[in-house]
Amino acid sequence: MRTMDFPIEERWVGGGDTGTSSLTIWAVLMNRISPHGRLDIPYDPDDLGRCYRLLRIKPEWEARLAEVAEAVPRWRPFVREWDKLIALFEDDVQNAPKNKWGAPICKKTYDFMQTLRDEADAISESSVVRLKL
Repeated sequence: MRTMDFPIEERWVGGGDTGTSSLTIWAVLMNRISPHGRLDIPYDPDDLGRCYRLLRIKPEWEARLAEVAEAVPRWRPFVREWDKLIALFEDDVQNAPKNKWGAPICKKTYDFMQTLRDEADAISESSVVRLKL
């Protein structure tokens, strides 16, 4: 079977634009074990960008993010605030100053993510993973 014969989400997981948080979305919604061996939240705009790009490839998954929050409770604040988070991210990508490599400095996104991360950190680690395998 050729690579192009695999569904897009299977090709994505073998590509280079992955991280723990985007693989968390993939693992939960595909009912698989993450290749990174753990499930976690996005910690910075780079992590969020990988999640964002995954959901541009599989846009129907955005409506299923509640499943991610159910399986990984630390995702709850991120899912609850997803629309605001993505609006900040898109604004930063378009309008924020760039670093010396030309990448946007997503300060508004980062600051908001830190408030969500603080909330996520307060969620009990005892309920971190609830996959139905």
